[in-house]
Amino acid sequence: MAISPAERKRHWLRHPLLLLPAKAAVVIGTMVLTVRLFGHHRWSGGAQVLLIDPLTILVLLAVFAACTRYLEGRAVTELTLRGAARQAVAGFGLGALGFAIVIAVLAALGLYHVTGHNSVSILAVPLAGSLVGAVFEELLFRGVLFRVTEDWLGSYWALAISSLFFGCAHLLNPHATWFAAIAIVIEAGVLLGAAYMLTRRLWLPVGIHAGWNFTQGGLFGVPVSGVASHGLLNATLSGGPVWLSGGEFGAEASVVAIVVCGAMGIALLARAVPVPAGVDRG
Repeated sequence: MAISPAERKRHWLRHPLLLLPAKAAVVIGTMVLTVRLFGHHRWSGGAQVLLIDPLTILVLLAVFAACTRYLEGRAVTELTLRGAARQAVAGFGLGALGFAIVIAVLAALGLYHVTGHNSVSILAVPLAGSLVGAVFEELLFRGVLFRVTEDWLGSYWALAISSLFFGCAHLLNPHATWFAAIAIVIEAGVLLGAAYMLTRRLWLPVGIHAGWNFTQGGLFGVPVSGVASHGLLNATLSGGPVWLSGGEFGAEASVVAIVVCGAMGIALLARAVPVPAGVDRG
């Protein structure tokens, strides 16, 4: 049976060295286009939370699913809806708990200082923003980079490579340092990669990612990966060495976060079943 030119093209695109940049370009391009088309900066907080941010998430998920079906010719199992809400909520709670522990330790050490507070209504915007950011980054780093690399080289190489790229990507953020990037590799890259390995779906890592970012910025008012936040509490991180407090980058660059989230990641990794290289999962 003759192979059509379109199918031959898709066959070549399924090679990891072509599939990785192709899918990454689609996810990044979709995010850039939605931001420009929807004009996030032109909307009030309520309209952004209720309309623009949910629409952005739906577009990202739909384009990712369509791209996966077309380029890889398989079911998009990483976005299976059955049990999605349960995993996302559980992940959100886990991410929130992890950061609450980090802040509690920093407060006990005299490094976290509350200077004021805002209305509870302020929480809606950082919550919606955390969800958008989590969906985008998890589609890119776990849905594309981890999944494709895992099929090619196996789970542990995928975990190492995706974690390294995830940490290095944060070097582009304000106040970033190499120590902050290494911290992100250990605490976030391993934790989120392990969450994907455990479930083989994106909902748990999306929940953890969103819960982590929302809690640190939306609740405790500390910078999120170097970006200043406006949350329920106004607070500062000061009074000790930067490697302990996290400094201007935020508590993610603290050794406390490395220990807490590194332990969470190892716990999830211990329960996950690794996939060897070259296994065709369809």
